[in-house]
Amino acid sequence: ERGYAALQRKEQFVEELQLVRKDGSRIWARLTAAAMNRADPLKGTLGIYEDVTEERNAAQALRDALERQERIFSASPHGIATLERRRFVVTSPAFERMFGYGPGELVGKSVRVIQPSEAEFERVGRVTYVALLRGDAVHVQEKEYLRKDGSTFWGRRTAAALDRNDPLRGIVAVYEDITERMAADQALQAANDELSKALARQEMIFQASPHGIASFARRHFLLTSPAFDRMFGYDPGELQGKSVRAVMLDDETYERIGREVSETFLAGA
Repeated sequence: ERGYAALQRKEQFVEELQLVRKDGSRIWARLTAAAMNRADPLKGTLGIYEDVTEERNAAQALRDALERQERIFSASPHGIATLERRRFVVTSPAFERMFGYGPGELVGKSVRVIQPSEAEFERVGRVTYVALLRGDAVHVQEKEYLRKDGSTFWGRRTAAALDRNDPLRGIVAVYEDITERMAADQALQAANDELSKALARQEMIFQASPHGIASFARRHFLLTSPAFDRMFGYDPGELQGKSVRAVMLDDETYERIGREVSETFLAGA
């Protein structure tokens, strides 16, 4: 009906529709129809059929891919943003939450708003674009970022050029809040520093003690202090790996001392 109505208005009729082949399979066709007698289209119509199955399938595949990308973009726990000439074009929901902005609020704004200072804004732009212009696939940076409310947090940003020949035309960047990881790293570093200091203090005591100090494993010397070496007349390090029998009067004493020490340790003393 729509087709004949169009023909009666002396118009062409164009529509894409599914048709059936002899074998029962379906194809998509674009029909272009024109009346052979415009005064009475029912007397004759010329129809041109074009197989657009592949075109329709390709268009559907593209729509599906775009929908998948949109779902990934919206659901990603990491912030995603596309930039053009250092201004936001699109920002994901996670990105907006991370920086404290409302939906779409950042679009068109300069990335300066997420940098703690003008100097930092200039530095980040310089190192990022230098890396991308020399052909690096991605540029990764861990630094402090600025939220809308003025607070800062540690973030990891991975940026890639949409056009490697001209990174300024477009960049996609993924942002991850690494505040907790940085706090853990700093705590671990502080613990390692404290351990190093403690070990250094122990080494000083070990070296300076007037009393002989030795550590053992399976009744063999591991370490002996300078005072221990002097006490027993050995050179520095000479006792390492030797049996403690070397400092015992005889085998009987060696066996007795070993037995008494073992019984004491086993008793929990």
